[in-house]
Amino acid sequence: IPKTPLTIMAGIDTEGRVRQYDLAMAGGVLVCGGVGSGKSNFVRQALSSIMLHSTPDEVKFVVYSPVDIEFHYLKGSPYLYKDILNKEEETLNVLSELQSEIDRRWKMFSEREVHNISRFNSIADEKEKLPYLLVTLTEAESLLYHKYDEATELLVSLTARGRATGVILLQTTHNARADFVPQRLKANLPCVVAYRLINDVDSLIAIGTEGAERLLVSECLIKWIDSPEPTKIKTPYINDTEIAKIVDSTTKKFSQ
Repeated sequence: IPKTPLTIMAGIDTEGRVRQYDLAMAGGVLVCGGVGSGKSNFVRQALSSIMLHSTPDEVKFVVYSPVDIEFHYLKGSPYLYKDILNKEEETLNVLSELQSEIDRRWKMFSEREVHNISRFNSIADEKEKLPYLLVTLTEAESLLYHKYDEATELLVSLTARGRATGVILLQTTHNARADFVPQRLKANLPCVVAYRLINDVDSLIAIGTEGAERLLVSECLIKWIDSPEPTKIKTPYINDTEIAKIVDSTTKKFSQ
């Protein structure tokens, strides 16, 4: 049973149990791994899980990808907060807008004397209820490479202040080293999903232990805020056709 609209089904652990994770409780999630290791599939799985049990009034997606066609299946979806972003400047503008949205939400919380989105939505009228905003940045090193200082400041601020207001970051990268993920930002991403990495050093940097260098394709180690040790998960594969069917179905359902 979903804990919040951002609960996802991640996969099956080594004992055959289905594992669910609540992105809203995480605040920020870093997904790292080499090319073809399963990062993009994890994002597809996360988005699919959310769309299957949450409405567009409950969750909106903000999606950045430097590859134009990567999220083509989401075009026209009622879950999109903005059109798919693929240019650095427009992405920074949206991240700046989200800072204002976080400020607006904190003001609303203060007026109602509540401290988080869950409590606010439990007492608000239907028209006042706020959607969770899942900010998904794939291959974020491209954004950081071109606009390092500005992007770092915006992302650090978003992850530091966004959790209670329902603004959550899901970021993918090839590597968790400081060259790819600024240390200040990584400190605000308490949950890490590590797919296969090049060596044990990269695994140690990503999840604090060795092991990610030995993973097979679609296997990952998930280090979550409520777990002292990473959990090994086998994530299901979902292709573009399957997620497109989910998008098409939900678009028809919520456009009526």
